[in-house]
Amino acid sequence: MGVPWGMLAPLIAIVVTFVAMQAAVVLADGIRNHDYRRFEDQSRERLARRFPLPIVDSSPAEERRKSLSPFLLETLCACRVH
Repeated sequence: MGVPWGMLAPLIAIVVTFVAMQAAVVLADGIRNHDYRRFEDQSRERLARRFPLPIVDSSPAEERRKSLSPFLLETLCACRVH
């Protein structure tokens, strides 16, 4: 009396797949909880000090925009008067 591997193999594959899926869910939950605990109860200022954004140099386009913005405001105000 042998084991019917033809019927047993798909069941084993389903069980292995289910266990792998559950392990992935538990791992993802653990990573998410770790990240949450790292940042919970911390103020915006403390996080900004801990992870500062790099200072970006102004581009030539930004300099042009800053130099032309007063003229744009004057034009908009003049259009509203008429």
